Amino acid sequence: MSEASRARQLAEAARAAVDEVFASPHAAFALDAVGQVGDSLVALVHEDRAAVGEVRRAARGPGGDAAHALGVATIAVGIAHLLGLSTAFRRKLAKGALLHDLGKSLLPPELLAKDAPLDDAEWQVVRQHPKLGVDLLTVHGPLDEIVRSAVMRHHERLDGSGYPYALEGAAVDLPARLVAVADVYDALTSARPDRGALRADEALRLMREALCGGLDPELLSALAALPLGACGADPRDPGAA
Repeated sequence: MSEASRARQLAEAARAAVDEVFASPHAAFALDAVGQVGDSLVALVHEDRAAVGEVRRAARGPGGDAAHALGVATIAVGIAHLLGLSTAFRRKLAKGALLHDLGKSLLPPELLAKDAPLDDAEWQVVRQHPKLGVDLLTVHGPLDEIVRSAVMRHHERLDGSGYPYALEGAAVDLPARLVAVADVYDALTSARPDRGALRADEALRLMREALCGGLDPELLSALAALPLGACGADPRDPGAA
């Protein structure tokens, strides 16, 4: 089976698993399916890191939360692979990244679908989603710390400007830093109701300049080295359209 075909199969499985866990977050079988998708993603990228681009291509299109979850997990796993982190770490990271926005399943749908800017009260509600995600996951028993970090701390920033706890520096650990970089990049390079998708070079420039105090510079350099290919442009080719 070609790498593109395997990437498409993985994307379909991810959509089904993430949609199921958002619909039934208390169902153990749904979490097991997410874990299996994460393991498959790690194996595919381990065989050929070019699979990062193939999976991101396959994840594009309809899918909402599931498409974003797979995009974030793919980028985070790709960076972790480049850094030489262990397979065990990458598997846990993949699961945490796939589940990083699980808490949003408890937020009012109209709030998440709102086109206009959120007011202060609405932002306070949205900023609870990392805590809500961890609460949902701990119903099933003790939560692995890598998964917990990915879910709870992916909006924390090194300069203390993040949420929900305004952590800074070393308090923002590696899983959180990885998912933060992947989350921001996937969001910037994906079309939203209020804007189009940025090209890869535009997203990286914004992350390095406007967000440089909050995101790990070493991880941004690793992101730039990933063969993300398709989704707009390869970060290694600043002239790509």
